[in-house]
Amino acid sequence: MKYHSPLPEEIKQWYVYTAKSGHRILCVIKSDIAGDMTESDYEERLVSVPVKTVLRSYSMEKGFVVIDCEYDPHRGFLPEDEEREFEPDGDNAKHELKVGELYYSGRTEWPEAVEYNYFSGTHELRFILKNPSKYVTEVIRKMPAQLGIFLQGDIILLVYKFTDYKKQLVPVTGYSPFSIHLVPGNLRTLPQLTSDGEHTEELRIHLIDADTGILRAARSITLSAEFTAALCSAIVEQSSTPLSEDYNDRLLEIDKRFPDNEILMEHCNQRCTG
Repeated sequence: MKYHSPLPEEIKQWYVYTAKSGHRILCVIKSDIAGDMTESDYEERLVSVPVKTVLRSYSMEKGFVVIDCEYDPHRGFLPEDEEREFEPDGDNAKHELKVGELYYSGRTEWPEAVEYNYFSGTHELRFILKNPSKYVTEVIRKMPAQLGIFLQGDIILLVYKFTDYKKQLVPVTGYSPFSIHLVPGNLRTLPQLTSDGEHTEELRIHLIDADTGILRAARSITLSAEFTAALCSAIVEQSSTPLSEDYNDRLLEIDKRFPDNEILMEHCNQRCTG
């Protein structure tokens, strides 16, 4: 995707386009600059800004685009609504997923993983399994799910278990760590925080065959208002703290502390079912 008009050469490398936010430039806010900052310090402070806002007034510092503009981490920039731009043929267009077809066009192999992500305003719990059985597919597709949020410092774990009450089994259980800092920049957004206590969001659950790339199951769960508030607040708070070098080590410590997923679920800060 390209901007509809030529951009100054020095800011071209910082241009991005997202379905949720449109044409943007990755910038550092002037008020966030302090002392003798390193390149990684600048990178940790990058935020996406409407192109129009940047072109009105910007400067360059150590190769980074710097703007002097009032910013709120929850609402964005003051002229956000007026200056946000989208491509006319694809405003907020999203790829339509269909069970039985490729999850991602052109990709037929995936590494096995279970991942929770928040990107472009979407919560997704993605199971990528090699040749998933019909039973596991049915479990993920329709059986009752319990979710939990485990928080420790800047660590967020989405804990899950799918229960087959008829067979008295919990055939799918585990957890997925999430860090907003590991989401690609062009997809990274922060959830909107509300104060009405009634706001809920959807969690999209997808099962992909790792050997073929085919989407085997898809469903959505409505997160409770309390769960939504806790999860969104945790993501926003996490975004204010740079990713630490010992992040993976601390994840391993939690894994050793809670080898039983059932015990981990009991220690979650918030839980909901769907």
